Amino acid sequence: MSWIHENAVVLVITSTAILTTGGCLANRCDLVERGIVTVEKEQPRHLRFTWLDVYTEDNGVFVSGAIRRPRQWRVPVRGVVDVQLLSPTSEILEEVETPYFPRSIPTKGARISRFKVQLHTVPPEGSVIRIKHRARPHIGAETLE
Repeated sequence: MSWIHENAVVLVITSTAILTTGGCLANRCDLVERGIVTVEKEQPRHLRFTWLDVYTEDNGVFVSGAIRRPRQWRVPVRGVVDVQLLSPTSEILEEVETPYFPRSIPTKGARISRFKVQLHTVPPEGSVIRIKHRARPHIGAETLE
């Protein structure tokens, strides 16, 4: 292959990579919608993850969402959200623990707390984001796990 053809092939490959991933990194890009990652939610017995987003913005990869308690569950709920990034071969690439706000999921109104965490590893295509609530019970309250 001639020098011109080799450079043309490199240019085409580089341009394709920039157009498919670079556009994602420059603006907000939903990684689930684009099929780059899938999400596994480990739902606690008395809580539900009501929405989850995995996206890129100018300065990194973020996982955000909300966790909701049912009306009939009135005991205080405190804890953290564990986020794991798994490779396509199920190897743990990154683990992050993040609090949610408000710190105790409200018992009235929307009964929702929100969280957001930045990942320091860019997920390869086929990765899995695993989300789990880990309770930190109040004194005298029964545990959710």
